Order: sequence, then C-alpha cells, then structure tokens
Amino acid sequence: MAGAVEKRLREFTAGRSCARRVLTQLGWPDFPIVTGTSREPVWPTGITGSITHCHGYCAAAAARTTEVLSLGIDAELLSSYPENVAAMISSEAERRQAESLLQSNWIGLVFSAKESTYKAWHPLTKCWLDHRDVELIFDMEHSTFTARIDLAPGDDAPFLSSLRGRFAVSGKRIFTAVVVPVETCGSPQSPG
Repeated sequence: MAGAVEKRLREFTAGRSCARRVLTQLGWPDFPIVTGTSREPVWPTGITGSITHCHGYCAAAAARTTEVLSLGIDAELLSSYPENVAAMISSEAERRQAESLLQSNWIGLVFSAKESTYKAWHPLTKCWLDHRDVELIFDMEHSTFTARIDLAPGDDAPFLSSLRGRFAVSGKRIFTAVVVPVETCGSPQSPG
C-alpha cells in the first residue's frame, strides 16, 4: 500500500479489520491478512474468504474450505459510471439484461457481479480473468446470476465454466456474492 492515498488506506485497513473479526470467529484470532502477488488477501490454510469496500462500506466473509471451496463478495455504489466503462466490461446482452433490471446505473450491477466472480475464481485457478471473459445471465425474480466463464482455447481454466451468485440493491449500494460449493469439483487440493 506504499504510496496509496489516505482514503484508500482507510478502506484497506477497515477491510482487513473486518477480515480479522471473521477469522477470530473461525478460530484464527491472530492471523495477519497479508496481500498476495495478485493483490488478493492471503487467508490461513483451510480458510477461503473475500473482502470488499466502497465509499462508506466495507465487509469480509470467510469460511472453512471443508464447507465452501471459494467465495467472492463485492459492494459498489449505485452511481453512474463513465460510458466507456460499459463497453469495456460488458457485452450487449448483459447491458440489455442489467438495464431492464435497474433502468439506470445498471453498470454497477454488472461490474460488481464480475468482481465477485473473479474473487471466487482466482483462488482456485490462479488464472487472470478479464471482465470480457465472463458472460452474466441475470434472474431478477430470484436475485441471482450465472457467470459463464469463456476463455479462449489454450487458456488454463481447470474446472470452472459456470459460477452462481446473488445480488441485492439496497439504498445507495449494490451487493453481490458468489459461493463455490465443495461439490463443484473433486478435492479442494486438486482443482484441476
């Protein structure tokens, strides 16, 4: 975090504080949450987790890998995004679906769902996942989404081609979460 602005440092610290509280509940009261090579939080062996923060909000979630293989959470402000962001992170089909759900500021839903997907995907695959590698299908009635992973041939995406998530819009924020159940693949030790 060297060179980070004060606001970013406060958010980072608050997120790590939430993570420490969750880890204490799981029996890891003194585990330092360091940052990995891809800027991800490094959890204790046998624990999976995710941290999110946006203006005025931060949260962490964690679980034992015997119960949940991986998880990703994200929170975003329900605000407008520059027009070029939509083209960079979403397909035409996603834009139509999300727009029908939220009329305005829908790009935050797409962005958040893809962030949660990446946060659940990366710890299992150690592969980079671009926003355009994920195609979202929303189910408004159930507040869920399916994230279909579509990597080019030759990319190393061991076993996850589809992840399921949930979304909620509350006040000024959008919340998304993706949980990868243990049953998704064989052993957590061999995701490939």
